[in-house]
Amino acid sequence: MAISISAMSFGTSVSSYSCFRARSFEKSSVLCNSQNPCRFNSVFPIRKSDGASRCSVSRKSCRVRATLLQENEEEVVVEKSFAPKSFPDNVGGGSNGKPPDDSSSNGLEKWVIKLEQSVNILLTDSVIKILDTLYHNRNYARFFVLETIARVPYFAFISVLHMYESFGWWRRADYMKVHFAESWNEMHHLLIMEELGGNAWWFDRFLAQHIAIFYYFMTVLMYALSPRMAYHFSECVESHAYETYDKFIKDQGEELKNLPAPKIAVDYYTGGDLYLFDEFQTSREPNTRRPKIDNLYDVFMNIRDDEAEHCKTMKACQTHGSLRSPHTDPCDDSEDDTGCSVPQADCIGIVDCIKKSVTDTQLLMKKSARQMAKSATPVEQLRQAIQQGCEVSVKELDSLLSLLMDKKRKMEQEEAETNLQILLEFLQCLKKQKVEELNEIQNDLQYIKEDINAVEKRRIELHRTRGRYSAKMRTLVDDSSAMTVRPPLRDKGSGAIVSSPVNLQEQGRAGTSQTRNTDTRAPRNSQIVQRKDDNHGGSDSQDLNQPGKSLARKRRVHAQFNELQDCYLQKRRYWARQSQKQGERVANIKNREGYSAGLEDFQSVLSTFTRYSRLRVVAELRHSDIFHSANIVSSIEFDRDDELFATAGVSRRIKVFEFSSVVNKPADAQCPVVEMSTRSKLSCLSWNNYTKNHLASSDYEGIVTVWDVTTRQSVMEYEEHEKRAWSVDFCRTEPSMLVSGSDDCKVKVWCTKQEASVLTIDMKANICSVKYNPGSSAHIAVGSADHHVHYYDLRNISQPLYIFSGHRKAVSYVKFLSNYELASASTDSTLRLWDVNENVPLRTFKGHTNEKNFVGLTVNSEYLACGSETNEVFVYHKAISKPAARYRFVSDDQNDPDGDMGSFFISAVCWKRDSPTIVTANSRGTIKALVLAA
Repeated sequence: MAISISAMSFGTSVSSYSCFRARSFEKSSVLCNSQNPCRFNSVFPIRKSDGASRCSVSRKSCRVRATLLQENEEEVVVEKSFAPKSFPDNVGGGSNGKPPDDSSSNGLEKWVIKLEQSVNILLTDSVIKILDTLYHNRNYARFFVLETIARVPYFAFISVLHMYESFGWWRRADYMKVHFAESWNEMHHLLIMEELGGNAWWFDRFLAQHIAIFYYFMTVLMYALSPRMAYHFSECVESHAYETYDKFIKDQGEELKNLPAPKIAVDYYTGGDLYLFDEFQTSREPNTRRPKIDNLYDVFMNIRDDEAEHCKTMKACQTHGSLRSPHTDPCDDSEDDTGCSVPQADCIGIVDCIKKSVTDTQLLMKKSARQMAKSATPVEQLRQAIQQGCEVSVKELDSLLSLLMDKKRKMEQEEAETNLQILLEFLQCLKKQKVEELNEIQNDLQYIKEDINAVEKRRIELHRTRGRYSAKMRTLVDDSSAMTVRPPLRDKGSGAIVSSPVNLQEQGRAGTSQTRNTDTRAPRNSQIVQRKDDNHGGSDSQDLNQPGKSLARKRRVHAQFNELQDCYLQKRRYWARQSQKQGERVANIKNREGYSAGLEDFQSVLSTFTRYSRLRVVAELRHSDIFHSANIVSSIEFDRDDELFATAGVSRRIKVFEFSSVVNKPADAQCPVVEMSTRSKLSCLSWNNYTKNHLASSDYEGIVTVWDVTTRQSVMEYEEHEKRAWSVDFCRTEPSMLVSGSDDCKVKVWCTKQEASVLTIDMKANICSVKYNPGSSAHIAVGSADHHVHYYDLRNISQPLYIFSGHRKAVSYVKFLSNYELASASTDSTLRLWDVNENVPLRTFKGHTNEKNFVGLTVNSEYLACGSETNEVFVYHKAISKPAARYRFVSDDQNDPDGDMGSFFISAVCWKRDSPTIVTANSRGTIKALVLAA
């Protein structure tokens, strides 16, 4: 237990400190003699090099045991003070309490130690007299004041040690662990005195608190100047505290036995975790002292014994570096000096710390210089020897120079050989690479030669065929002219006109033609709109042989020559590899025109890519609603027969238009044939491929709804999604199945015959788009915010079948061009094409801008189209990475201040199947039908 000097609060008589004064030692009730010359806290500091000897001393065979006062005893034996490093005997004296003589000790240091102890004893004696006067017959109040300031020395010690650690002067954790445990013990003594009523008077509380403040700063100063003096003062105080509680127990023991123990005392001494209780008892093995608390007498007995343990710990601390935690293994160096990055970092007082800091720096510099000298190369050592004036004869210098020249020539030769070896390896690698490139170029040239021959041969055949056809036509024309001059023959018997064979043939052809026209009238009527779409595409399909059209297509070839070249070589090489895998028999197979598979594939690409170069408007309508300020169109979808298309968006309305009416009627006369209201903003639409009048929608509340367009009522509503649903799609091969994806990171599969979902895929990121494979009801593609496309087999959803990686941001759309070709769009401003059978990327498309909005994606068998945040529509051919055509939305409204509509973006696109027509919409609500044109 610690005490404040200013409080002068511990002790009942001067004789209690007689163990520190030689003249009264025999009168002390605290006998300062050692029970065992070898104790756990060794007198001498433990070094790492002494680890073997240290480990040989166990706690069981070498420790101090305190003899605690029993009921029938008059005195208790407490361990005597430890000696300082300067002399081996005890600081507190031997049998007479004085520092003993030693031939190696310093006379001045002995005098300083004696002075420190005399000052401590004088201060303590004075305090005792003052406390006896203030607290005569007020034991609990006296105990409260003493215990209030009891913790102060210990956290003052810790404060100084923390400062030393910050400066790198101290690296011993045992001291702070033990001092904290002592402070914790003293705090519980204080709580016990408070529960006993020791703090009832305001004066006692005021005195104790102000003494504690002054005592803290006084202890910090004393400990910084001389830790030995501070520890000795605490030893004096703890010894007096022991005698004070011992006297109180003897005077009032019988009365205390009849009083109950405070609850705080029972909890502290018999609690579950007694680690800190064992920690401050440095002379004991852990778990060897477990108090029994039955009454108040047991409480004060244990408080008295605690003070005895504090006294022994303070004595151990006076021998610098000897204190060790009871929980530290004697053979474990982790808590010793070597356990930290700065070994042996300790000092005695701030003066010693500063002195050692300077000395250690100088020693470290000298040590570093010696290490550098030892680790220096022979050349550096030679240079240093010459610079230091080492005497060397001329003959020795000549020999040394000759040796150095030989060494230099040898090193130059080795370096030259190494350089030549590196150069040779580089040239060989370069040769190998160029040979491979040459072989590839030769193979490409061979492909080109073969294809040129095949194309020229085909052109000759076409030329001959056209010549034969022209000659035949001329012959037929001549024959027809000759026949028309002849008069008809009459049957002599009947007078009827007999038709010639040619006339009969013409009549038969006319009759057949009339019959064919009758049979095909209905189909042609149903295809009127389709022919109008084709006509809107320009006359390129009819006028491909015109010189102007041919020249325009040639310009497009030259403009995209590099892209077309890469496409041609890629396809030729691919089919060549396929031919090698399948054998020569397959390699020699040609189509009916004599083309190889690679050339035929490229011809299809070249024909479709050069056919169109721009988009032009064929119809326009407004999706805007006077009752809704928000007009963003989120989705456009054509029905099964491409006769109707539906639009939906943030206006909370689904509008269905008849495409033929939109194309043929003026924009002012456009009205939806069906209009349905919803509760929330809509994100996606999907028509049923089997039931023509069924349409599915997903909205911002996570609801998936199946609508009957005919009755304008909802057929089914699914509300299992917890957040906004971004996408929904009907299965083409199983029309009763549909799939949806949501911000709740779940993909759900639904059946129109059930009210609940039939399957749920729980993913780790938000779902932006889902799509069924058009050729399978068991495979779906999922576009996710984790930058990946996940391809699932619904028969095993434990993990994706494939994961397509390449996008740098969220995947906003996924669409199938065919059963094996999958397109994806991302907010990284790219489209990507994947092969879902081979699990490989095919191509990346760049040109549009898409960084934060859903701009739409639509595909057909040859083309991909998407919107852009520049308010443009981009069309890509699936074999070419650059755009094939683009169209920018402009406003026709002269009152529109944003005439270029640059603040809007394309929000939805949709191809009309098997047609060059595409319906697009932007965030302003403008819907336009565009057609590819030459």
